[in-house]
Amino acid sequence: MIRWNALRSGFGLILCFLLTQAAFGQADTARLQGTVMDAQGAAVTGAAVKVTNTGTSFDQTAISNELGYYTANALPPGHYRVEVTQKGFKKVVREFDLQVAQVAVADFSLDVGDVTQSITVEAGQPIIDAANGQFNQE
Repeated sequence: MIRWNALRSGFGLILCFLLTQAAFGQADTARLQGTVMDAQGAAVTGAAVKVTNTGTSFDQTAISNELGYYTANALPPGHYRVEVTQKGFKKVVREFDLQVAQVAVADFSLDVGDVTQSITVEAGQPIIDAANGQFNQE
């Protein structure tokens, strides 16, 4: 009986440690997610969504799936520049801030155009904080 209690206690301690590590690991980063669509509202598959922290130059590239959905995980908080590119479409650029533990939603609409053309959005669609539904206009 003593051996079983010791084993149960040991297992409980390991489980608590793992859960604590998982919680701490998620608390200091943000996530960006959204969709990439064309002007008619159809999903753009295979679009590159490059997310760059302008203060540290840390970058991550996500690729949109067959539904146009993309996600960039484990982003340190800071000011970000997001460039969305796909062959046959104009590049779209947007900048905004991400906060600790924020799940931001940024949807993009691409216009058909030459690869050399680009669109820079100075004040476009708001970023939606998925945690509380608030809009952040950047």
